[in-house]
Amino acid sequence: LPSESEAVAENSVEDTELVGAASIPTTDARIATGIYYIKIAMRPTFILGTAGKSDLIRANVELQKLDDSVEQRWVITSRGGGLYSIWNYDGGLSLDVWGNSKDVGANMQTFWRNNAYDGERFYILKAADGSVIIRPKCTKCVVEADGTRAAARVNVHTAAFTGEANQKFVLQKANDAPIKSGTYVIQI
Repeated sequence: LPSESEAVAENSVEDTELVGAASIPTTDARIATGIYYIKIAMRPTFILGTAGKSDLIRANVELQKLDDSVEQRWVITSRGGGLYSIWNYDGGLSLDVWGNSKDVGANMQTFWRNNAYDGERFYILKAADGSVIIRPKCTKCVVEADGTRAAARVNVHTAAFTGEANQKFVLQKANDAPIKSGTYVIQI
């Protein structure tokens, strides 16, 4: 049996790359700033949302059945250099890798929108089939829905890239989203 330190080493990003993980796409998907539903490609009636539709910090990110609610919408903004910020339209909180972790299995949550943290900046990469791969800047892992099925309350975390369907997403513009009251920064 492996020691505890050997078991931890098995989950590190470096080790997953050394054992021949699939090659992560590198082409920027060139996503326009806007409000989106982030659908899991393997079953597009399920999308990213927060547990219990929470707008609190550290809310767990999970798959939910698409119901067009404002809590299921995400704002995607280009930050330059191929990086994007992704934040929840309802609560204004960033999609975030827990603790800026580089580890396989790091949980996805919402957190204060800072964008100085690499766990809140993402590469959105174009997959060969037209879907996108979301890779946090803080790790060489990608965002994935846990397991091989898309269903309500399936957890979302980071994992070594395999190219499987649970790591691919489809971004659908939420064109009919009403403008939410609040303070806005208008860039010219």
